[in-house]
Amino acid sequence: MAEAARRALRAAGQSPRVVTGDGMRGVPDAAPFDRILATVGLRKIPSAWPAQVTPGGLIVAPWGTHYSNRDALVRLTVTGDGTAAGAFLRPLEFMKVRAQRLARPIMRTGPGAPVTDSTAPGPLPPEGTWHPFPFVAGLRIPRATHAVQRHEDGTTLWLYDLDGSAWASATHRTGDSAVRVRQVGRRRLWDELTAAHTWWTAHGAPGYQRLGLTVTPESTRAWLDTPDHSWPVG
Repeated sequence: MAEAARRALRAAGQSPRVVTGDGMRGVPDAAPFDRILATVGLRKIPSAWPAQVTPGGLIVAPWGTHYSNRDALVRLTVTGDGTAAGAFLRPLEFMKVRAQRLARPIMRTGPGAPVTDSTAPGPLPPEGTWHPFPFVAGLRIPRATHAVQRHEDGTTLWLYDLDGSAWASATHRTGDSAVRVRQVGRRRLWDELTAAHTWWTAHGAPGYQRLGLTVTPESTRAWLDTPDHSWPVG
């Protein structure tokens, strides 16, 4: 693919440097850069990237959480201390970088795991390929993933702790006013999801453009409207 790119560039009269290597490491011997543009889905911004961008330069990349495969395009401005911060622009979905792909958790909940069965008001929290809430849920619920199972007469939402120690299911049948919920393990994943939904609705059901990201060498934080209203992600 790199050689095909070189040929195409030469045919177009262009001669940029084309590097075949691990993009997560950047290109230290060619740094600093004014821009890093990624065309692969990330779950963590590599620390090498802000370090290789000039102050005031940009990192533009598809970013998301393991909660789903969905990404959002984030535009980060790099400062002199290695911090990169900026807003999300729009939803999209890219193939994930190999080193950060999700390995589905193997459930380790045995017969003695705590089980809670309950009902909750329906319907389920909103889903949909580009709906903002699943993206928000990933920002608000750490170390979790989910799946949606469609039935002829309804939908089941599955939630999994990434370490395999807990899971939850919530089933809503068409026409029912309630959702049947089962939570297994000490972590109450359904409760965390409903708390995330309550937070989202209380803040006016924000879309992608009201959300942002701040990346430092020590942490990654999401925020609503401004970096002052932030919380840790991951």
